[in-house]
Amino acid sequence: MKRLLTVFLVLMLLLSLGLATVIPAFSATEGTVTVTIESATVSVSVNPTSVSYGVVGQDKTGLVPGGDPTIFAQNTGNWWAGFQIKGADTTGGWILSDAAGPDAYVHYFSQGTPTMVVYNPLSSSYQNLGGTSYSPYQVTFFKLRMDTPTESAFMGTQNTTVTVMVTLENEGFKLILETDSDTYEQGSNDPVQLSANVTNQDGDPVSGLTNFLVVINQGNPPTPGIPPIIMQSIPMTETGSGTGIYTGSLDISSLGEGIYSVGINTNDGSHFVGGGCPITITS
Repeated sequence: MKRLLTVFLVLMLLLSLGLATVIPAFSATEGTVTVTIESATVSVSVNPTSVSYGVVGQDKTGLVPGGDPTIFAQNTGNWWAGFQIKGADTTGGWILSDAAGPDAYVHYFSQGTPTMVVYNPLSSSYQNLGGTSYSPYQVTFFKLRMDTPTESAFMGTQNTTVTVMVTLENEGFKLILETDSDTYEQGSNDPVQLSANVTNQDGDPVSGLTNFLVVINQGNPPTPGIPPIIMQSIPMTETGSGTGIYTGSLDISSLGEGIYSVGINTNDGSHFVGGGCPITITS
């Protein structure tokens, strides 16, 4: 009897050990999420990069550079930005001023609006150019005028600079532009139907905007420094009171085959907003 009990205990031990080997072991597992953070960058492209007033005399007002060029400044960064502008004294001794005088000259710039009729004196400190918020690849534009000194002891060539700077904007209105199609046929008389959704920083719709300006550039994104192919004002109507959604149409019959960026700006008197989208013209 004692011998049988011993064998039974051994068998029980073996069974216990066998049960222990079949119980699965639990282990922790991990999953990962890749997070990419892109820094906001600012850059600007200006075209043309030089102008000439030619041969000028003393005490002349409203001088126009040769060809009266429109100067384009484009936000080539990846975030909304505002433009600023400043002038400088000449290398030959003329002092930049807000009124012409002995050895003092005035350099004017026009604001970036479709009519460009208001000219303001440049100063050696930055001041706003156009509005307050431009989306990536959007443009503003200006022209220059000059009053020469009433008299000057400095003869010879005078050189100066006009500097355009962009700064990141954290506030302002935002505009999302949509077209009724991504692809259009070359030479088609059917206009592009545009829809612009304008909101403020809190995402609320913005109503009552005017002076919409459509800008079309070659390529997507546009080639920096290349002036727009089309730049024209178009009427757009808000679709219902307080919606912040505006619709209108754009004639593209003059565009050849290729890829273009369509942008739109609007100025309500205190904010400048912009947005854009690509379209393709096929033959």
